[in-house]
Amino acid sequence: MDSAGGRWRVGYWNPCSETENQDVNREFFKSMNGTRHSSERRTAGEAWNTGTSSGYTANTRMKGNDWTTLCPAPMLNNRWFPSNSDAVPGKRMGYGCVIFDTFMNDDFSADEVLKRESGSDIYNVRWGGIQEEWLFFSWLKEFHVGFDYDNVKGSGGKIKVYGEKSRNEDDDGGRGLDADRIAPNSDVNHENIDNWNY
Repeated sequence: MDSAGGRWRVGYWNPCSETENQDVNREFFKSMNGTRHSSERRTAGEAWNTGTSSGYTANTRMKGNDWTTLCPAPMLNNRWFPSNSDAVPGKRMGYGCVIFDTFMNDDFSADEVLKRESGSDIYNVRWGGIQEEWLFFSWLKEFHVGFDYDNVKGSGGKIKVYGEKSRNEDDDGGRGLDADRIAPNSDVNHENIDNWNY
């Protein structure tokens, strides 16, 4: 896996047939592209889950970075904050964000990924994530983009997340956003999360 530059591998404990290999890969990638399991197992770790109970043979072995995806998507639950189902945040200043289901490519600045479409002002648009460390090295792994908003006048606002700029972390620049979590988009036409109210 490492020598090939991959982040996730599929292998077999004993020799496998072409049929077994095709069947396992078909089920695995259908989970990862969101067309299986109601788009709830899009990361490699979730797609593998508990192995045979997810439809794979007892001969199958999988291992790697659990957060590997074919392309990024909004998190299944709590995909953004404040959410449309929340009460209007009221006449105040606050914080909002959209949360992705994988680590993101932060070569694009956060204000290219998320922009105000209308309504109250937003500012300080930025990436956020978790700090990872290895030996003497430390780096930030980004998986959400957030902003501060000024809703003191109570007018609310609308946000748009741009799919072409919302790419997963990958050596080749990543893949664009799959806003509905079902089947990856082409590299030409990526979906947007549009008209998200805050």
